[in-house]
Amino acid sequence: TQLPYRDGSFHHIFVILVLHHLNRHNKRRVLNEIVRVLRLGGALHMIDFGSPANLPAYPISFVTRWFEEIDDHINGLLPAFIRDAGFRSVVETARYATVSGTFCSYPACKLDGVR
Repeated sequence: TQLPYRDGSFHHIFVILVLHHLNRHNKRRVLNEIVRVLRLGGALHMIDFGSPANLPAYPISFVTRWFEEIDDHINGLLPAFIRDAGFRSVVETARYATVSGTFCSYPACKLDGVR
């Protein structure tokens, strides 16, 4: 939630299967910090849990909720959190059904004028 880097230090940031470990408040803090350290025009590349991809994924999502902070992810709120942090062009580009649940890919851009 407090990266030791100057503002605008990076062109790309990759966040893979991290946010589901954090509560809602800290997810938002991390995303705001990522915006801070990205350069204008920089890109976020994120993969994390998302809403269930198919019928068998629904029971998996109910079990996973007991062990992780993924309710927001399963309810499809992660793209909104990314947008709220100041990213644009947030779209789900891929879904991966796994035995652990559905993983979704969310690339996003930091455009001019964003923090």
